[in-house]
Amino acid sequence: MKKLQIVACLFLIGALAVLKAQQPPAAPQGRAGGGGRGQQNPTPQVPASGVMYFDAKTVVDAVNRPNAFVAAPDLSVQVNKRVQAGGVEVHDKESDVFYVLDGEATFVTGGTLEGGRSTRPGQQMGSAISGGDTYHLAKGDVIVVEAGVPHWFKEVPQSITYYVVKSIRP
Repeated sequence: MKKLQIVACLFLIGALAVLKAQQPPAAPQGRAGGGGRGQQNPTPQVPASGVMYFDAKTVVDAVNRPNAFVAAPDLSVQVNKRVQAGGVEVHDKESDVFYVLDGEATFVTGGTLEGGRSTRPGQQMGSAISGGDTYHLAKGDVIVVEAGVPHWFKEVPQSITYYVVKSIRP
């Protein structure tokens, strides 16, 4: 387990380092997500250079957008803020690395999905998990959920803000 945690941390640090390395010429500082206030912000795609930069304001603004922070064929980075519990998720081809920026939550993984239904190809949602492992997530924590493992933000007492890096298998 410790080896998996170290690999997860290195993966997250590497993904975030790619995002901070430099600003592409086509995206002026503070506008990497495109659009202005009140406009739809498309998900930025990784340019041919393989490098994207997002200033602090853009990162903070991303918390209030439902779109991915950056997307590539095999990688997605999102910053999310939850103020309540969510549904159970199972991704057939997506592994998730969560890094908690602020807040706390009760997070359940594994076990058996209850009330599962397909919401899109390779994605199931459900109402609960039977069994499984429970974690108390707080600021600074990292948790890795491999593809095929049910996971759930079961309780969110106030709010939780986190990055999720999705590694997508073909």
